[in-house]
Amino acid sequence: YNHAIDGGLDLDNPTRGYRLPSDNSREVRDPERLLRALGRALLVAERENAPWQAIDALRLLALTGMRLQEVTTLKWEAIDFKAGTLTLEESKTGRSTRVLSRQSLALLDRIGQRSMPPVPFGLDTHRGDPDSAAWFVRNFPKRGFVFPAPRGSIRGYAGLPGAVRRIRSTETLPEADLETLADFSSHKLRHVLATVADNLGMTENTVAALLGHRRRGVTGGYIGRVDHWLRQEANRLGQRIEGLLRARPEEVFGDFGLRAASP
Repeated sequence: YNHAIDGGLDLDNPTRGYRLPSDNSREVRDPERLLRALGRALLVAERENAPWQAIDALRLLALTGMRLQEVTTLKWEAIDFKAGTLTLEESKTGRSTRVLSRQSLALLDRIGQRSMPPVPFGLDTHRGDPDSAAWFVRNFPKRGFVFPAPRGSIRGYAGLPGAVRRIRSTETLPEADLETLADFSSHKLRHVLATVADNLGMTENTVAALLGHRRRGVTGGYIGRVDHWLRQEANRLGQRIEGLLRARPEEVFGDFGLRAASP
């Protein structure tokens, strides 16, 4: 079946619904519960003025399944907005090209606009228009770290592990979320993505390609041959994860949260 999928054939997965036994080390038993709890924790972190680098890095980790070091050292030069891909020259498995979902690209658009330089003369007709700002970010690529250190862009953001410990343990969170996030680490999001993809019926090779694994049948050629199909799967997975991360103020802050959030 995997060979047929690798060749671009659209077949129904005969193993869909069959769950492999847990290896007790990588399975995330309830990824949806974890992502919902994380979404509420990120909402609290924004209210408490946590570093934007930590908040957006966790969102990107959840949407892409990237490794911690891959995100904290990520540079704009690695992102091809037009192709919708990310190319890491050095990763745990060597050079790695990955398809980015619409949701990941939209997040990167927003991050790029945080420190967007003044729009050049002649391109500022729609200054302030989010679509125009996104167009500028995509067509005039930035350089340097996507997540720079708070005190300058010479180095990448190194405070994520500490920020995660604070974000997951803030007393503002409901008790159930504190319990869910008690042993949470950024690396767990890689396994969360794989589990959500499995729950959506995606094949093992598809998940491996999205995560940047190098294995038999999962190569740059594989990505090239089924680019459109793989991109559709990436978008489907991104939509699911983004939806699970989306938290409403009333879920955490009650009616006071609604009043505080309203203009």
